[in-house]
Amino acid sequence: MAQLVAARLGFRYLDSGALYRLLALAAQRDEALLTDESGLAALAEHMEIRFEGERVWLDGSLVGDELRGELCAAAASKVAAFPRVRAALLAKQHAFRRAPGWWQMPAIWVSVVFPDAVLKIFLDRSAEA
Repeated sequence: MAQLVAARLGFRYLDSGALYRLLALAAQRDEALLTDESGLAALAEHMEIRFEGERVWLDGSLVGDELRGELCAAAASKVAAFPRVRAALLAKQHAFRRAPGWWQMPAIWVSVVFPDAVLKIFLDRSAEA
């Protein structure tokens, strides 16, 4: 819903949940990494991520449907449990906001990630609405 609202208003949209899934996807290359908080935090800091509309790149490779799959979702829940991982991904989210970052136009931030956002929107509707 947030992505649709951002598109309708001409703003960019940052899917913070996708960042956790991307980290999980990168970590799944080495299953032991999924339980290594320090290793995951380091991986999060060095991942190269690019969003273009609904297309997502991780370390130069286009990510497909596996990003939204059940295995990736389960792994994302595991990596999100680590405080150092959350801190590293929060820093990565903040980096999208800074030049020469992704945001070269106004953006909608609907989360605690950007508490100083000029515009904040709270939506409370069913998917059908």
